[in-house]
Amino acid sequence: CFIQYANRYYPDILQSFTTVQLLLSLHGRRRKKTMSLVIPAIIIAYTLVNSATSGKSSSAKSPAFSLPINVINLEKDTTRWERLVIDLADKGVTPSAVQRLPAVYGKTLLKEELEAKTTKKARLWCTPGMIGCYLSHVKFWNKVASEESPYQLVLEDDAMVCDDFEKRAQQMVDDLQDNPETKDTWDVLLLGAFSCVHPEKKYGQYRFQAWLLGDGRRQRRVSSNIQIPHRPLGTHAYILSKRGAEKLLRRASKATWHVDCVIWGLPEMNLYLCDPMLVFQDTESPSTVGAVTKGVETRLPKWKMDEYTGASFEWAMNEPFLKIPMLNVVLSIGRYISLFLVGVITAILLNGQIPGWVLPSHVVLSIGFAVTFARYMKRPQALAAGEDLIEATTAVMADVAGTKTTPRATPHGVSVGV
Repeated sequence: CFIQYANRYYPDILQSFTTVQLLLSLHGRRRKKTMSLVIPAIIIAYTLVNSATSGKSSSAKSPAFSLPINVINLEKDTTRWERLVIDLADKGVTPSAVQRLPAVYGKTLLKEELEAKTTKKARLWCTPGMIGCYLSHVKFWNKVASEESPYQLVLEDDAMVCDDFEKRAQQMVDDLQDNPETKDTWDVLLLGAFSCVHPEKKYGQYRFQAWLLGDGRRQRRVSSNIQIPHRPLGTHAYILSKRGAEKLLRRASKATWHVDCVIWGLPEMNLYLCDPMLVFQDTESPSTVGAVTKGVETRLPKWKMDEYTGASFEWAMNEPFLKIPMLNVVLSIGRYISLFLVGVITAILLNGQIPGWVLPSHVVLSIGFAVTFARYMKRPQALAAGEDLIEATTAVMADVAGTKTTPRATPHGVSVGV
């Protein structure tokens, strides 16, 4: 048993002391009895020395990653929560470090809450899932800004983490803190992302997406494991500093559109991405932001759009682009592209029967609307100066109830309290 233990956890013991050879060369009950005591003694001594040595070396480095890992999860999605907790434990994460952050369920928000927490364009063009996702992350930003920890980590409940996740995440933070360029100035570290983030700039089809949204950064490396991405998307895993949380609350605390399209394009955010990425999103699971999850569209091929990010074609095409007002119909990315292609094919087939300007007009209008709409929707909007998200909602509810309100101080200025 001791030999098997040593071979698994301390293989260098067997190499150094050639334990196997010693056992094979010894004969007789007395020698075997002696070796049965010597081998455990060697392992125990080695373990103590190794622990003492590693303790001295680690004392000079940053402390172990002890910050809570926040998991955004809807109360009704207990299966997702349980799956992620088990996966985190299997990947070496201390269970006590994982905290559940109840997600905002967009469908249950009252009219007064929507008016306080969202923009008019969000209420008009966004699905309840998009709004709920955005406000769930705002909830996390408030948590980071109000607590003492200098930075915190958040995962969405469809995240898939790497082995030794805790240790490797801390190493990435240490890398930022040890670099004079980024020390105490970084705002957010993405642990996983989509779109134009390939370290060798192999963006492929994502180039159009980056052009559509705008606000791209000049991609470059700041260390062997950290880079500045060109135009990332995805909020399934990131570490946010207090400084970054305060920036986001000042600039983008009201739900506007897809949260990642809005916040990762803010030029004032000092944003970085680890390479290799530590977390991927489970694109096989149904999306909770109002994507198409039923019908023939879910039978689209699930081939990966690129190996680096792992995004599947079916998942990407069924993500919502907008909600058609009054009709309450979701126009997914795939549906928008399909309408565009149908128009192009129809114009080609009817060539000679329709005016020549129809096809180019269709192309220009379709692309022009997509660009204009995306860049309009991604403009951030914050609460009124000095208002905290919760306090603003309280003020609205107080006005409805007819109660008196009084100003009071908050970490972000003066707000209204009941």
